Amino acid sequence: MQDIHDLKPLMSVDFPWLSFIIALLVMIGGLVLLTWLVAKLLKRRKAKPTDEPAAKVVRPEGSPRKDALKAIKALKKQSLPPERFYVQLEKIVKTFLADLHHEPLRSATSQEFILYLQMHAHIPLDELDIAPIFQRGQQAKFAAEQISIQDMSTDLERAEAFINRYTSKG
Repeated sequence: MQDIHDLKPLMSVDFPWLSFIIALLVMIGGLVLLTWLVAKLLKRRKAKPTDEPAAKVVRPEGSPRKDALKAIKALKKQSLPPERFYVQLEKIVKTFLADLHHEPLRSATSQEFILYLQMHAHIPLDELDIAPIFQRGQQAKFAAEQISIQDMSTDLERAEAFINRYTSKG
């Protein structure tokens, strides 16, 4: 049996560190350049204007009014707690104006909605009598106050009058 000391000593292998680092930097630079070119081409492709205008959903004239009045009639028949009632009523009024003006009002807060009406309504806001609906809606949703059925029916009538007045030709 041979003794362990008969093994050859380890060989020293010099690793080409400089060549390795240069090659690594060139590959990283190439990847960055390739990523930048792909991103630039994708942006250019998205920004390219089309010859055709974007298709708009065309609703028949008077449709937002009819839809809103139909939704109010359906809400009259339902027996909802005040919180859900006012959520539905506000949704009906916001959808009516969003469809009428083609504006994104469905997700607007009550304050943003009132501000929009102050700036864009063709009838002064105090004549429209819509603000009390939103104030009572805030009370129903966030305050501990109990809203009476009489107040809810009054607000339904106010919303209906608002829709009729807002779409009247005079």
